[in-house]
Amino acid sequence: EIVASLGAEERAALATEFGSSVGALKELLQLRLGTPRFRIRLLCKGCLLENDECMFAWDFPKDVQVVFVPMRAATEEERGQMFHAIRTSSSNQVEALLHAPLDPDSVSNQLGQTALIHAAPASSAACVRPLLEARAGLDKTDRLGGSAVLYAADRAHVEVLQLLLEARADANNGETHRKNRPPLLHASGSGKAEVVQMLLQAGADRTKVNRRGQSALWCAAAGGHLNTLQLLLDARSEVDQADVDGTTPLTAAVSGGHAQVVSALLIAGARFESSLLVTPCHQGFAEVAAELLAARCATDCLNENGHSPMTAACLSGKPEVLKVLLAAGASRDDFDRWGNSPLSTACKAGHVEVVRYLLESNVDPDLLDRSGVAPYRKISNLWRKTEGHLIIQRLLRDAGAITSKRQRSCLARANTSP
Repeated sequence: EIVASLGAEERAALATEFGSSVGALKELLQLRLGTPRFRIRLLCKGCLLENDECMFAWDFPKDVQVVFVPMRAATEEERGQMFHAIRTSSSNQVEALLHAPLDPDSVSNQLGQTALIHAAPASSAACVRPLLEARAGLDKTDRLGGSAVLYAADRAHVEVLQLLLEARADANNGETHRKNRPPLLHASGSGKAEVVQMLLQAGADRTKVNRRGQSALWCAAAGGHLNTLQLLLDARSEVDQADVDGTTPLTAAVSGGHAQVVSALLIAGARFESSLLVTPCHQGFAEVAAELLAARCATDCLNENGHSPMTAACLSGKPEVLKVLLAAGASRDDFDRWGNSPLSTACKAGHVEVVRYLLESNVDPDLLDRSGVAPYRKISNLWRKTEGHLIIQRLLRDAGAITSKRQRSCLARANTSP
């Protein structure tokens, strides 16, 4: 049976594209017949032709026989040799072992990793390519649930990942470390934008979530990975998909202080409650607070812990946040749920620069909280005072604050006298 026939022109073209060796002819037969070249043997007049022999030295096709050799399982010694070749990126040794011909999926280690899985994150594309030609299982997983695609994506091994995806490996396969994190979530959480783009183009499911209910978009937002996030938004990922705790991508980005990510999510239409503003104020993220205020977030709300944006900003110790809030129209006397004013909160926390900024903004140094205690008195009542508290008391005195009960009583009588 004639399996292939080449004329003079085709032979010349073959020599140009593949070379003029027997090995080059096997590559052509692999393409035409769909059989791995490692299983192909060529004989001329009963003699086996070696891969490095020149194919123009004999008359093709009349004098050449094609024999298909079945693959066999690797021995223990061959398994060790294969893994050593992969670790050292010795593609020639990988080729030599596959020419046995070995079944590439019969090579596995204690973790249940096949040769391809082991090579994906650690070896060169030159080692992965022959394994793919030998029809290594693309979607096999190890005992941790990891696949070749997942490990290549996790290490951002772009060239290997491209080979796997071109061979039609499943872009969603592999969920390692019992965290139910497929390749797209791995790449998104670590900000590997190029890998994310490749996976999305290969059909990766952007709706998949991990065991915490966190999507790829959620992971990108929490990590502050703007380029990755934009790719996922362009792929129409759900912008408000919350995790099992009810935390949305926007909330995660706000908590992480990622202002540019917050801006991108707001532009994409992410929804939020006004109490979200308290979070960046408490953590001192002025730029994030500015983004929320630009999206018309209210300044007079309380969060579930009873803090207002102003009192939360005072707790942060960052005057920059106060500047943003006051510029947006926040009240200097915005009390929290327990009746503490911003100045009283900053005084008790010992944040000198915040107190200084409030006093320079003409805040009343004697404004009582709802329990009737003035800021100076609140510091005096503390069991332990830091150096910051002592400086704040001096600032309050310089601002004209009443420093004793007698002073306050005299002032009260003076204000009530006819």
